[in-house]
Amino acid sequence: CLIKGTLGQQYVLKNEFSVSNKISKIEIKMDKNDYYPQEDIIVKGNAYKDNGKGVNGFILLTIQSEAFNTTITETVRDGFFWFNFSASSETKPGTYLMNVDIYEMSEEGNKTNEGISNANIEIKQVPTSFEIILDSQEIEPGTTLRFKPVVYDQAAGEILGLKGGMFILKDKNDVIVQQYEGDAGVFYEY
Repeated sequence: CLIKGTLGQQYVLKNEFSVSNKISKIEIKMDKNDYYPQEDIIVKGNAYKDNGKGVNGFILLTIQSEAFNTTITETVRDGFFWFNFSASSETKPGTYLMNVDIYEMSEEGNKTNEGISNANIEIKQVPTSFEIILDSQEIEPGTTLRFKPVVYDQAAGEILGLKGGMFILKDKNDVIVQQYEGDAGVFYEY
C-alpha cells in the first residue's frame, strides 16, 4: 500500500507498506524425527508474522490417520511455542504427517493472522510378542517337524527381516535337543 496526501496541486507520498494476515515464518524443531511408542515427542519452535514480529496466539497440531490420531492446542507467546505428546503403546509403526496451524485471534474471537506448516514423525517398530507356527497340526513320530518363529510388534504386525535370533528345542526333561541361530519368519526343520 501507498498513502498519498494532496492539498491543492501538492501531494505527499508516504513510505510503501503492506497489510497482511499471514504468519510467514514457522520453524518447527524436534530433537529427532523417530520415536518409540509412549516416548515424549517434544515440539518447539518459532512463528513470525510478515512484519517480523513474533506471534501471540495459538498453535493447533493435528495428526490424523487410522493408526494415530491426536489434536493438541497450545499457546504461542512472543513467537515461541513448546509442547509435548506421545503415541500410544499400540500405535502402528510408520511415518505420520504432523500438521501445524498457527493463528492469532481478535477480541471478537476471529482469526486475524494465520500460517500453516507440517513435519513428519516416525513411530518405531517394537517387538512385543513371539509365536511359534507349525506347518502341520499333527506330527507323526519319525517325520520332520517344520516350525517358524514369528515376532510381532506393538500393533500385532509381523516384524519382517528380524535377524540373529536363537531358537532352542528341548525335550520333556528340559534337555536341549536342537539349537538354531537364524532369522524370524523363516521355517526351520527338526
